[in-house]
Amino acid sequence: MPSSQYLTGDKSAIEAFLDRFDVFLFDCDGTANLSDPWIGVLWSGDHLFPGTAETLAMLREKGKQLVFVTNNSTKSRADYKKKFDNLGIPAKVDEVFGSAYSAAIYISRILRVPAPKNKVFVLGESGIEEELASESVPYCGGSDPALRRDIEPEDYKKIADGSMLDPDVGIVLSGLDFHVNYLKLSLGFAYLRRGAVFLATNVDSTLPNSHTLFPGAGSIGAPLVKAWGKEPLALGKPSQAMMDAIEGKFKFDRSRTCMVGDRMNTDIQFGIEGKLGGTLAVLTGVSKKEDFLAEGVEVVPSARAVLDPKKRQFAKAQWKEQAYSHRMNFYTIPPTGDITIEEFEEWGIARLKVLAELESCSYRSRTAEETATYMAPILAKYLPLTSNTSRSSTLDSDRKRDHYSHWTLRLAFSATEELRKRFARLETQLFKLRLQQDDARERRAFVESLGLDWSVVSESEKEELGEGLRNATNWRRDEEREWFKVPFEQVTELVETRRCLLRMGTAYVHVREQLGMVVAEFGRRLEAGLELASRALPRMDEDNRLAPILTHLSKSFTTPDAAYSEGGGSIGDTTAITAGSIDKLVQFFPLCMQNLHRELRRNNHLKHYGRLQYTLFLKGIGMDMNECLVFWRQSFKLVTDEKFNKEYRYNVRHAYGDVGGDANRRGRGYSPYNCQKLLTEALPGTGQHHGCPYRTFAPDQLIGLLGSTGISDQATLKGVKEDVTKQRYHIACNRVFEYKNKEQIKKVKDQNMWPASELDTILHPNTYFKRGFLLANLGLVKSGDVGVDGVGSQ
Repeated sequence: MPSSQYLTGDKSAIEAFLDRFDVFLFDCDGTANLSDPWIGVLWSGDHLFPGTAETLAMLREKGKQLVFVTNNSTKSRADYKKKFDNLGIPAKVDEVFGSAYSAAIYISRILRVPAPKNKVFVLGESGIEEELASESVPYCGGSDPALRRDIEPEDYKKIADGSMLDPDVGIVLSGLDFHVNYLKLSLGFAYLRRGAVFLATNVDSTLPNSHTLFPGAGSIGAPLVKAWGKEPLALGKPSQAMMDAIEGKFKFDRSRTCMVGDRMNTDIQFGIEGKLGGTLAVLTGVSKKEDFLAEGVEVVPSARAVLDPKKRQFAKAQWKEQAYSHRMNFYTIPPTGDITIEEFEEWGIARLKVLAELESCSYRSRTAEETATYMAPILAKYLPLTSNTSRSSTLDSDRKRDHYSHWTLRLAFSATEELRKRFARLETQLFKLRLQQDDARERRAFVESLGLDWSVVSESEKEELGEGLRNATNWRRDEEREWFKVPFEQVTELVETRRCLLRMGTAYVHVREQLGMVVAEFGRRLEAGLELASRALPRMDEDNRLAPILTHLSKSFTTPDAAYSEGGGSIGDTTAITAGSIDKLVQFFPLCMQNLHRELRRNNHLKHYGRLQYTLFLKGIGMDMNECLVFWRQSFKLVTDEKFNKEYRYNVRHAYGDVGGDANRRGRGYSPYNCQKLLTEALPGTGQHHGCPYRTFAPDQLIGLLGSTGISDQATLKGVKEDVTKQRYHIACNRVFEYKNKEQIKKVKDQNMWPASELDTILHPNTYFKRGFLLANLGLVKSGDVGVDGVGSQ
């Protein structure tokens, strides 16, 4: 830690200090202390420190950005705005960043648990609820009057069997709760046992008030910590999760940002661990001048700082700001620079999309040339890499993205041997594809930079080996007279196929085989690296910021995640979707929705999860809520109007966002389920029909179901059966789609009617429907107007 500088009274030093920063983060609240009743940064209670308003005004005049940071979770930003107004300090709501808002930002923009499992169970006051609602995060618990009571014997049974639990809760957020009780703690503990993420607004053990101390937010959550055996991720100072959330909102340059506070072990530590450009300690707080100026003083880092690249174990990490001299990368050196949580996740998702499309090419038996053609636009869109001669302005950033995304997925897919093998195979295929397309000179330079254990065969050795060398390597007179010699175990494939000369354990290989040798070496190193990465995973589980992202990515390997954009699967702009039109449109539905529709027509009823899955699908294809209510009322023929209105009507309205909490209404309800959701949820029970039939049906039953929808081609059915046996469910679904629409797809490709991106692998039931509908109505479609703004008319 750099030596501290005392600025009070030194005007030139103060001016120089202020000039170094564009952004100032201010602690706010004062604390009433037994030995000093006025302690704080801006105020203490209702007492504003002298010069505070003038100092803030001076910083604003200098063009500085101000952010007010507090650990108090009981107040919302609106509450703090009123506090600023009462004290005569000009401030905007958006400039306030409390731990409650930090939690909301972290949950909505960084953690991003997929809906509907993103509901938060709150141990806290209305300040937390207001901030969650501002970010459209659904919640329960908190200030709910129904939970402000003693626990009753019946509650134990309902919690145990799950009937008292909200199935959509995936996060438990603990803050300062003035009405905490055993019932709330029991519900929170039950959610944690079901896999919910454990978060805390802050873990302050005490709350100073009225010249004494009271239990703080950390004490409220302490019973859960004891019962669960794990600490929550704290989202208040000095946790760097809060710093990440602040940076995610304000997008500032950390090197030009200063933290102002009064406590060395919270505020100042917060700035130092956040690698800010500087910290400024005020002497109106708990820590005094001698504390900051003491010789050798340093802030004790938190547990997560052990992986800081500036620490001793990384002292020689010259690759921290790595220069990417070559387009290709062996990924032997892990990246140690700083990226945001958003980049960590977004780059990983983009690479996963590329690997999924590459895998689908091999499953569909595409040739090398067909694969290269198919992958070109996908690589350009998700993972572009340009040559050194391109002079692209994004060359370095593209290569950095490629480097970091590889390591993100390496961590995500190193947990099991099956995942490691699959990831290594696909990454090796991607490496080979790129290497083949690399500029010849750049490829040669890249291979030379690897320092591989290869030796060039000298002229004297060529003469000595003579015809034997040329014949064994199938040399032709129009080829280069260049050979390498390597240990034979590195080129076992060439030995097996007799494309090299063996002498005393050394393989003599023609230069034409170099590409294959490089690819094989890449695969060997990657497999070894994945084994090492698997050993680091237990440490990653301790980081609640990264662990959910890595888990989400690994689950996405079943089928990649497909984000749903409103209107992306709708045909509502081309035709009215009515209750009476569904029976005609069902021919374009994917098998999952055809199965639900068939059971609905057969039984005049569907159970809850099937209704929800089908309702959201109908919502996604463009059916409005009132028409959807008509559809379900007509379908439930055996149910009275009273029963329908009492038991079913509300669920449809809730799915559309017409009722429910403020967050549900603002978010317009739930989004239609994608393939990943259907493939990773629990299997349906007796009498249930939701989920993906390719996963839930036995192979013979599946073939029968496909036959009932008109699929009789034996080659297609055989391919589907092989796909589902190997758990390639989304590939099986795409195979059926391509068979049903093969003539139209051929026409689109031959006449270049759609962009290539509109024919990539289907990962969402609504995409399946819309693409099938548009292919069947090609005469109504303008060239290039597919999947963006809907169907055009000629």
